[in-house]
Amino acid sequence: MKKIISFVLCLILGSSLLSGCSNDGEPFEEKSYTPDTPVKAIRLEVRDREIEVLLSEDEQVHIQYSRNELSRTF
Repeated sequence: MKKIISFVLCLILGSSLLSGCSNDGEPFEEKSYTPDTPVKAIRLEVRDREIEVLLSEDEQVHIQYSRNELSRTF
């Protein structure tokens, strides 16, 4: 009986810890960036995000992205 109670308590504790990892309440804000100088290289470091690369009509580099308060710049 003690094993069952301990197992249930571990499940409850684990689920409460994992629910704190969600960012349901943080809306993403769309932003864009166009550099003033020629671009020599691009390095992207993302996790769990989709990246889409397209040619621009004016042959310039335009970066459109979304971020929220939880996003970090490294």
